[in-house]
Amino acid sequence: MQGLKSAAALLIRSSCNNNKSKLSHSFLAHCPQHSRSLSSSPPTEDDLNNQVLVEDKANSRSAILNRPSALNALNTNMGARLLKLYKAWEKDSSVGFITLKGSGRAFSAGGDIVNLYHLINQGKWEACKEFFGTLYTFIYVLGTYLKPHVAILNGITMGGGTGISIPGTFRLATDKTVFATPETLIGFHPDAGASFFLSHLPGHLGEYLALTGDTLNGAEMIACGLATHYTNSEKLRLVEHHLGKLVTDDPSLIETSLEQYGDLVYPDKMSVLHRIEMVDKCFSHDTVEEIFDALVRFYSDSHMFSLTQNNKSNQISRNRIFLYRSLPENNWKFYALHSFSSLSKKINLVQLWFL
Repeated sequence: MQGLKSAAALLIRSSCNNNKSKLSHSFLAHCPQHSRSLSSSPPTEDDLNNQVLVEDKANSRSAILNRPSALNALNTNMGARLLKLYKAWEKDSSVGFITLKGSGRAFSAGGDIVNLYHLINQGKWEACKEFFGTLYTFIYVLGTYLKPHVAILNGITMGGGTGISIPGTFRLATDKTVFATPETLIGFHPDAGASFFLSHLPGHLGEYLALTGDTLNGAEMIACGLATHYTNSEKLRLVEHHLGKLVTDDPSLIETSLEQYGDLVYPDKMSVLHRIEMVDKCFSHDTVEEIFDALVRFYSDSHMFSLTQNNKSNQISRNRIFLYRSLPENNWKFYALHSFSSLSKKINLVQLWFL
């Protein structure tokens, strides 16, 4: 599904020679080239613990998501281990603050949807409910955490990966950060707290990101407020080393440390943030049909819509259907029963039963 774009993303960027290298959705972790080989033996406790590693620092603890071959896709075990660690650290007076990062080229590509799919097909509904319950509980714990938290978003940060980072105190983006809430690309809807932080973005940027699954880079994240700090990835070792030596639970001192290695960046000229007025105009409507029609009118009126008539007709037909699938009804429980995707229907029903 790499390269799949919704109509809005295609229309907005059709006038530009977009040379960004963008990933189309957060579940790339499960492409065949990224999948781990299957083993006949069940994982040992050590294997499970190794999915989230821990480093002790002077006055802090660092949790490391450690499924690099799966782009650190989150499973129930990882959520449970994070919950256990974070609750213990919150009570530990020797721990001043927490850092969270991912191993390999991702922070986290989101929930392990392939594993969830297999659980659903096997009829293991309790395990499915445990998956959502564990991860959602951890997101709540992070959002109400009593100690400063630093999420280092060096790489792919999508879906559930955004949920376990955005609620924390600080979010450090880099030149390698790729952010998205791409659940609509599999017929699902943004979850893991996305309805909160997307709704707090400037204008109607949140609606745009939720409907299109489009990506933001680190510079765009800092510009719209999703990230609190930015540094070039080549300096991350210095940042982590300096954080590791801090003896404090004072957020202002941690912020000073992050700013010491910060870089000043701006979104490039092709960023959607430079078209925020158009996004606000088109994505302020109540229905996807109205949004789509507004996009077509905007580009038609400005002579920027350059697709040929045949391509235009075909693309509109495909993406009108795609965008229609992407928007939840006002009553999301009704939407859960009418999803176009059989997988997303099952996932939504699992969530419905969990709630």
